[in-house]
Amino acid sequence: MYYHNTGYYLLGMILEKATGATYGDYLERTMFTLAGLSQTIYCDTRRIIPQRANGYDRAPTGLVNADDIGTMLPFAAGSPST
Repeated sequence: MYYHNTGYYLLGMILEKATGATYGDYLERTMFTLAGLSQTIYCDTRRIIPQRANGYDRAPTGLVNADDIGTMLPFAAGSPST
């Protein structure tokens, strides 16, 4: 058996269908909350998270805030939680 992201993507879709919740809501309800991770959110750059850490980029003038990247595309196959 080989690792393949497609399987995780499909698993996320099945999870949404079976639970009636979005993948992110399901993770928040069943994993993050139970683990006491009150400031962990799945791929939501719009919600305000106090003390959220952001990345940086190098610029000719020094360090600058990094642009947000679209993390929803990989879905259950590898989208990060913040």
